[in-house]
Amino acid sequence: MALIRQEDIEKIRSAARIEDVIAHYIPVERSGKSVKAVCPFHDDHDPSMMISPDKQLFKCFVCGTSGNVFGFVEQYKKIPFPSAVREVAKMIGYDLPDDEEQAPKYKEDPRSERLHDLLNTVIEYSEYQLSIPEHAAIKQYVLGRGITEAQIRDYHIGYLPDRNLNRFLTNKGFTDEEIVDSGMAIMRETGLADLFVSRLTIPIFNEYGKPVGFTARTMIHDDRKYINTADTFLYDKSKILYNLHRAKDSIRKLGYAVLVEGPMDEMAIERAGFNNAVASLGTSCTREQLALIKKYTKTVLICYDGDRPGQAANFKTGQLALSLGLKVRIANNTTELDPDEIEKKYGAVKNREMIEKAIGFIDFSEKYLRSGYNLDSYDGKQKYASRMMTIIQSSPDVYEREYFTKRLSESTGLSIKLLEGFSGKEKPAETKETPKVYQNTVRERLDLLPQYEVLNQMMKSPQAIPVFNERLGYLKDDSCNQLQLYITEYYRKHNEMDLADLLTMIPEEPLRKILLELEGWEMLSSEYSKTILVDSMERIKRLSAQQKMEILKEKAKYVSKEEQLKILQNYSALADSNRKRGSENDKGEKN
Repeated sequence: MALIRQEDIEKIRSAARIEDVIAHYIPVERSGKSVKAVCPFHDDHDPSMMISPDKQLFKCFVCGTSGNVFGFVEQYKKIPFPSAVREVAKMIGYDLPDDEEQAPKYKEDPRSERLHDLLNTVIEYSEYQLSIPEHAAIKQYVLGRGITEAQIRDYHIGYLPDRNLNRFLTNKGFTDEEIVDSGMAIMRETGLADLFVSRLTIPIFNEYGKPVGFTARTMIHDDRKYINTADTFLYDKSKILYNLHRAKDSIRKLGYAVLVEGPMDEMAIERAGFNNAVASLGTSCTREQLALIKKYTKTVLICYDGDRPGQAANFKTGQLALSLGLKVRIANNTTELDPDEIEKKYGAVKNREMIEKAIGFIDFSEKYLRSGYNLDSYDGKQKYASRMMTIIQSSPDVYEREYFTKRLSESTGLSIKLLEGFSGKEKPAETKETPKVYQNTVRERLDLLPQYEVLNQMMKSPQAIPVFNERLGYLKDDSCNQLQLYITEYYRKHNEMDLADLLTMIPEEPLRKILLELEGWEMLSSEYSKTILVDSMERIKRLSAQQKMEILKEKAKYVSKEEQLKILQNYSALADSNRKRGSENDKGEKN
């Protein structure tokens, strides 16, 4: 979809009345300034969703679903944020440029259109070459790989036999410069030289179905088995997902995308019955590629190779996906093979099974990380547990956090209290269509209360920003720290806080959820107070020192007497510092 300017988003949100937009989808009850509705996000019978026209926010006090006007449309219609913005814009009559899928911006760029035409000409030429009797052996090779006739047609698989492509394109009216710019040839002293010779070709399309390059397999002896189009005016590998143009409708419908490494793997997954697969064209999946997935779904199922490098890619990509607010599952690949190889050895049913039996990211991480540490030593246990708690604490599900923390405690012998001292990242909130009980993830983390109060004070007044920067400067919890950065950035352009407006600037769903849950929490101050802000920051420092002391105390159980003496000295220094800080704080309160 076309990139929507932040200025337009702010204008649309300001012009839209949240109660009117929600009333477009569900009945609402108005009584004076109060507006409420039966919540559509769980099995509600009495109106439990409150709508605030003043704050331009909604919140269900049973299931906890909340947000601004865009958040309601996004969750109600299960569409990406940009689509929700466009929906609201249409409703209020705000004129936005047409969606790129109807009016792609590259239609306005003659150079892009010319290169797309050139690549389409190459596709037609290569398809013809694969179809003629002279190249029947090549066609048979393709079919022998398990690729069907329908896939040859649908994926536009072709063959470039010799070094005559550039002459063919020249005869079709394309210039040398255009042929080079397309990535199909390079210019040498002797003239144009084709890059794809005696190679099976698989075109790469952008998400709108326009060709941008090729991946090609050699059909003769060549050390370079596969080569891809280098970065060109049209093609940037880091921003393209193979097959997204064909898979995006199925991704929307099924609610998740299957992510694999290459085109052959993607085709194998399709033959297993899944039309929602895309390929990152390598295991170094980028933030931009995952952002493309997020436009169509909130869930990605990662399916790289089953060997150790492939599992490492699963883990790395999973962490990156979580940071972008995607829910992550990992294919249950118990082999050392990729999907294409699995089909050859075990049949398509094996690929289907590993997708259907995919596991959650915490389960996968537990198995993957365990083999990388010496769990017979304290240091190994501590490092393993620290990494696992980063992942466990990211879950929005309190029962899941409790279950995996207990399991980690049992497997490492470390106490639950010590494990809970490790900080973790917030995981994207899961969509819960029929929650039974509202689990407020903020109010369950009372250990973070001082950090939440700092955020609350920053929300209440811009005066908190210089005080925070001078006395603390960061928050230990990653999610809280990201939020303070967003709040600080907001005040650079605005003199006062508008929560509904701030939410439009925060793409990460779990961060938006934290802000909404902090709003109106009775345990937080209702107005700005420098005294409360400073006190909260001091409490953060004391808690941090206490956690370090707990870690030292636990570590002392597993080391030599000489090491214990060093630990005792560090422990005493921390304890003295903490007592001094507490004493100074008490004096401040009395004064």
